Amino acid sequence: MLERYEALNQLVGEEINAIAFVMNFVEVHFNGPILTCYTPPILECRGRTFVFPHEGSRDALCGLIGDIPYEACEDVESAIVLKMNTGCVLTIRLDRDSTMGREAATLIGVSETTFVW
Repeated sequence: MLERYEALNQLVGEEINAIAFVMNFVEVHFNGPILTCYTPPILECRGRTFVFPHEGSRDALCGLIGDIPYEACEDVESAIVLKMNTGCVLTIRLDRDSTMGREAATLIGVSETTFVW
């Protein structure tokens, strides 16, 4: 069985092919896997920082379509971080002050397991 960090590594080299906004969370779709962000994702790109759902964040997140992560890592105490081939960085905070519920993120589609942070 894959560990969570191994599951995240399965996203490396996979193109982002869709961003979905569902009520108060965001789904990042790859070629099969889906990373769901229940904690507001933070996107740092081209010298700007966007935090969902604030102004400009939806357009900026949609700008990730076509990007490919070259690094995916987690620090269980603080964040999931995806670094893109374009220089953009997507962060999903995991600390208790940032989470809005019991889960900060889930990942499906990399194995038969649903990974939960």
